[in-house]
Amino acid sequence: MRRELSLREEAERDIDEAWSRYASLSPNLGDALIEELIETLDYVLEFPAIYQVLHRTARRAVLHRFPYSVLYSVHAEAIEVVAVFHSHADLAPILRRAEF
Repeated sequence: MRRELSLREEAERDIDEAWSRYASLSPNLGDALIEELIETLDYVLEFPAIYQVLHRTARRAVLHRFPYSVLYSVHAEAIEVVAVFHSHADLAPILRRAEF
């Protein structure tokens, strides 16, 4: 059963900020980040339990080319993206988002 993908508003803002950061360096770089993020989310949808549990029921999928991760939770009918964050980000506020 393939679940639906749901992004929290905070995660959408995370993506916008990451795209802006890389697009300011090179327009193609921002687009490449989004492409890799989409590939990662597709993989999460296909194999939601493959990534490690980072906090309670929240899992972490790591992008390969960019230093970003996706924090998500698997529910019966949907996968909820809680955050998209840089690998050097302070995890405490990000994990607080995952409090369900």
